[in-house]
Amino acid sequence: MWKIGNGLSVSLWHDYWLPCGPPDGFVPPSFRDSMRLPDYAVAVDLYTPLGHSFRELLIRWGVSLPLRASDNDRFIWCGDPSGSFSVASAWNALRAKKDRVEWASLIWDNDVAPRYQFILWLISRNRLPTQVMLLNYGRIDFNVCAFCSEVPDSIDHLFFRCRIRLRWPSSRPPGLICRGGIDVGKKFSPGPRDSLLGRTSTTG
Repeated sequence: MWKIGNGLSVSLWHDYWLPCGPPDGFVPPSFRDSMRLPDYAVAVDLYTPLGHSFRELLIRWGVSLPLRASDNDRFIWCGDPSGSFSVASAWNALRAKKDRVEWASLIWDNDVAPRYQFILWLISRNRLPTQVMLLNYGRIDFNVCAFCSEVPDSIDHLFFRCRIRLRWPSSRPPGLICRGGIDVGKKFSPGPRDSLLGRTSTTG
């Protein structure tokens, strides 16, 4: 969006300089012709006698008009109060934000490698592609747990119920080490069944 300075660089009709968007997006062409402001008019023309009628009309419509200044017009980013663009502000503008969940600090811990964060996130959302899920979606015909060969694996079975899986030291697969030498198996080793799915925070 344009921030008006002297108004000499901004197209009156076609540029985004009003909060409601470019005027040519909400002013009918026939009405534009009656204002006698040419297609090449710039924003400063709104503050001249020629643009007086259109300016008064915008005010009656409740459009907030910017104040003129002596500096040059400049383009600002509306996604941040500072007017400066950043990738973070663009992401926040695009995504649909929801309330922060209680398990966020447990999963999105900087000490945990991204691939393990992703797996933990899938578990928390019940979206890990286990055999039970694949069977429900008809992606496989039949399968059983690769460790105990007794039942199809599920999140509950893999992490809390499998008799072979639970024999691993610290209740984790060997070598599950994160960046910085943090042992994610100890950090997330389950005690009660809900330790991964219901716990709000944990420390190693």
